[in-house]
Amino acid sequence: MVEDVTKEGVMTVVYSYAEAKFRMKGMGRDTTMDLKDLTTASTRAEILPTGKVIKNKTADTSKSTKSSMAMNMFANANLAILPDKSVAVGDKWPRVSSDTTESEGGQMIYKRNLEYTALAREKRGNRECLKIDFKGTMEITGKMKQMGMDMVLEGSGEVSGTVWFDPAAGLLIEDQNINIIEMTMALTGQAQMTIPMTQKVNSTQKLIE
Repeated sequence: MVEDVTKEGVMTVVYSYAEAKFRMKGMGRDTTMDLKDLTTASTRAEILPTGKVIKNKTADTSKSTKSSMAMNMFANANLAILPDKSVAVGDKWPRVSSDTTESEGGQMIYKRNLEYTALAREKRGNRECLKIDFKGTMEITGKMKQMGMDMVLEGSGEVSGTVWFDPAAGLLIEDQNINIIEMTMALTGQAQMTIPMTQKVNSTQKLIE
């Protein structure tokens, strides 16, 4: 829901997720989590006309803002950054961003350096959309506390995906992306060890009309 639009075009939007699930495969075990907290919580965001989110804050002050790593993959609006001028099919533009989230009593920092390419006009559902591909790199650093242990994470990897944007309505219709990250987790406290991890995350966000 759009609450306000300034004369400069900055929108104040309150949003929530109709459904959010996290599926993980690893070490011979498949796990599915239904992130119900995300479907009951609302977030208020301030968004520039290009789609850049300049502020994200929970809209429900009665709820705790503490969240898990899995939830933080969904917790913030992740919008494609549109160019600030007209583009044609084949044009490219960059997106450099740094996002910080609170997680498990600690903090995670995600830095992305992406390049978008306008590919073609394509119908998605009943809408005429501009199909946009993106690819680039991501770095993750952070600290957490869990089960009496301190955890330090560092990682980097590749990001790629596709978005479908309806220029007539000014709406992002669908966002599909893949993150492949090589990480190292160092644990201190009750146990001391260093754990290497390879993480592949596929996510899809769709507009529900």
